[in-house]
Amino acid sequence: MPIERLLTVGLEQIHLSPLRPEGASVTIDPNLYQLVSEAGMISPLVVRRSAAQPRCYELVTGEGLWRIARELGLLDVPVYMLNDLDDTATALAIQVELNRAGQVDPLADSVAVQTFKSKGYTDKAIGSLLQRPRHQIAQARRLIDLGEPARQALRQGDITVGHARVLASVKSKDRQQVFLNQVLSENLSVRQTETRLAQYKPYKPKRRPPSVATHRAAAKTNSKSPDVRRLEMDLTDAVGCPVSLEETSDRGGRLCITYSDYEVLDGLIERMTKAPL
Repeated sequence: MPIERLLTVGLEQIHLSPLRPEGASVTIDPNLYQLVSEAGMISPLVVRRSAAQPRCYELVTGEGLWRIARELGLLDVPVYMLNDLDDTATALAIQVELNRAGQVDPLADSVAVQTFKSKGYTDKAIGSLLQRPRHQIAQARRLIDLGEPARQALRQGDITVGHARVLASVKSKDRQQVFLNQVLSENLSVRQTETRLAQYKPYKPKRRPPSVATHRAAAKTNSKSPDVRRLEMDLTDAVGCPVSLEETSDRGGRLCITYSDYEVLDGLIERMTKAPL
């Protein structure tokens, strides 16, 4: 795995990679421009040593920041310098960054993550390289199991990345195709697709946490007060996952939400971050 070092180098030493697709570009975000002009470089660029120019560096990711720094006339910038980063990994990282601008294959992230994992990178290292939080790296990895028909539907915009994550959880490619056809023919939402897959029992792991119905039944028979049990059941119904409350003091306690798999977690996060609580 490449060794990552944080350095400060002259901006004139950093050049665009020759592996960057010809004609591709990253536009400057005016909000980011304003932020950098007021606070300076907010994060390091990711670079590797240039094979053609020994004292120079090849930009891997951070092109938007690099262009802003040039326009502002900055002399020195912070960089993560990765030793021994090969051409395949560099090209993939560049592709993923362009992907954020909507210019390339939406599956670029999963291909990149799969390649980097095969080279011994950890999720944390991949996150630094691609400038993504670790939970997005985990989400991208799950698309590796997506069958070719679903991949093609995603590339053509017939399904969303949310649909693709749900479909990728179906290990049988034949069964995955069946659900894909249902999504396309019935115009199912991501939530409806999750519900449809939940009715297909082989899709579920062998060992699962208690279901919502089981959790509700258990809440009725435990030693908690009727008010606490009623609140647990109301929260379970509202969240769609088993919820338990544990009193740890006279004035406080712990709330626990149990999810069965990453797809359920993704849906839970989406609902909780988009809808007011």
